[in-house]
Amino acid sequence: MPHITIKAFPRNLSAEQLAKLEEAVTQVIKEQLNATDQSISIDYVEYDPATWQEEVVAVEIKPRLDKLLRKPGYEV
Repeated sequence: MPHITIKAFPRNLSAEQLAKLEEAVTQVIKEQLNATDQSISIDYVEYDPATWQEEVVAVEIKPRLDKLLRKPGYEV
C-alpha cells in the first residue's frame, strides 16, 4: 500500500521515460503519504482512445466522479 494505477492513451514512452515517470510518482507518494519505497507499487496501462469511454470513463471515472481528487476537464 499504496498501489497507483496510471491509465492513459498510448504515448509510446521509452524505457527511460517510464523510469522517470516511476521515479516522479514514487517521490510524490513518499512525500505526501509518508510511504516507503518498499510499500509503493505502480502500474501503467495504455488504452485505445476508441475504448477509453467504455473501459475507463464508464467503469472508473463516472461512478466515482464525486470522489475523484481531480476531475477531468472533459465531458463525462
